[in-house]
Amino acid sequence: MKFEKDSPLVYRDAVRKDIVADSCRHMLQYKKDKYSVPTIFYYLEINNGEAYKIGITRVSVRERYGDSDMKKIKILSKIIYPTIGEAHREE
Repeated sequence: MKFEKDSPLVYRDAVRKDIVADSCRHMLQYKKDKYSVPTIFYYLEINNGEAYKIGITRVSVRERYGDSDMKKIKILSKIIYPTIGEAHREE
């Protein structure tokens, strides 16, 4: 399945296969804000290319997903932005 931005099918499939947890909702309250909180924009490969994920987090990717999920995840790219708003625009 090819990754496409905002494609719910890819994300739902990854959750169903237990590749990632259904946990991105925690960022909804921050996405439109421009808090001066450093935020990481990341691009992940999951299960050797079975799925890909773009996202933002206020903690490290390892903290965000935990050790067990990190065994299935390869970080392809990450950029630290000074605010949540800037990271969200990139997402």
